[in-house]
Amino acid sequence: MALFTIEELKKRVDENNFIEGIINVDISSLIDGDLEDTLDLFGRELVGSDLLMDITYEVVGATDGLIMVKVGGDCSMVLECEA
Repeated sequence: MALFTIEELKKRVDENNFIEGIINVDISSLIDGDLEDTLDLFGRELVGSDLLMDITYEVVGATDGLIMVKVGGDCSMVLECEA
């Protein structure tokens, strides 16, 4: 489930359509994936779409098999597809 809905995205993006948030990812979902799979997962968890671009990420914590990741990215394509 995405951290932000489309309505929330529209309110939270900056002037460059960039958004940032902290997601929780189960460590098992990262084990077999490559970088592109992982970035797609981060996009789906943050905004509900693989269309998040220019993704940045930073691990900010971990607990009980979950990794907390601060994810940011350009939502332009996500918002265009929902228009």
